[in-house]
Amino acid sequence: MLFRSIGTLTDEDMEAVTVALEATGLTGLADRSIDSISDGEKQRTLIARSLAQDTGLLVMDEPTAFLDLPSRYGIVSLLRQLTRDKGKCVIYSTHDLDTAINEADRIWLMTGDNVFEGAPEDLMLSGVLARAFESPQLSFSITDGAFSFVRSRQTGIALEGKGKAAKLTARALARCGYTTDPGAPLTVHVTESAGATEWIVTGGGTDVRYTSLYELVTLLPQTDQ
Repeated sequence: MLFRSIGTLTDEDMEAVTVALEATGLTGLADRSIDSISDGEKQRTLIARSLAQDTGLLVMDEPTAFLDLPSRYGIVSLLRQLTRDKGKCVIYSTHDLDTAINEADRIWLMTGDNVFEGAPEDLMLSGVLARAFESPQLSFSITDGAFSFVRSRQTGIALEGKGKAAKLTARALARCGYTTDPGAPLTVHVTESAGATEWIVTGGGTDVRYTSLYELVTLLPQTDQ
């Protein structure tokens, strides 16, 4: 009769540990104490421990809580990869809606009186996400899958330009309460030359030039008088 002492690892156990460390990107930390690694690495360690048990289902409670943005996406990306490469089913609870919308295959949204489920896009298309989280101060974009603050709009402003700089300029102006209006008396011209971007505001009697979006949105109200 064979007996196995509690706490003793067999060769099969060590192989499972090695595979789990490789899958979670922790091979280089195998000899480190858990007290000497970062929060994100600790979360990966807990996931590796679950993987080493070789179960088909992983259930986790807030695996991205208290992590910085890169670590949150790193953990969720790892979980998604495990479902693809290892055939695992991963279910986790989270308040991090942005990450869930971008990475989850299926969401169960719990409200005060119901539970809605489906792909993130299903919940966006049906308006469930908007109804669950929108408020007088918050708006949800169905096309972008993102929340934004509702701001009182100032006077309209025209915008001329193309490319990434023009798109970010429109975003910055909207964040500060401006609406894009081609017929507005003031126009922001976005120009790029030799790798440098410049913003020229015309229509106020004197052309005003800005070298950053911070200058534009900070000083524009003075030009807008």
